[in-house]
Amino acid sequence: MSCTKLPGRPLGATSKEIREYVLDILVKRFDRMTVRQAVHGIEVADIIAKTELGPEP
Repeated sequence: MSCTKLPGRPLGATSKEIREYVLDILVKRFDRMTVRQAVHGIEVADIIAKTELGPEP
């Protein structure tokens, strides 16, 4: 059995922007964060919009 990872579907523009923000900004600024804190940081950076039902890309 092979342990190689198959390539998945290419990331969309919003996913790339979220990944870049998390890796470049949040990881460097904070040692630890909850998922909610990370989502809030992404919302504050206007990468995703917050709605009544929760975050929306």
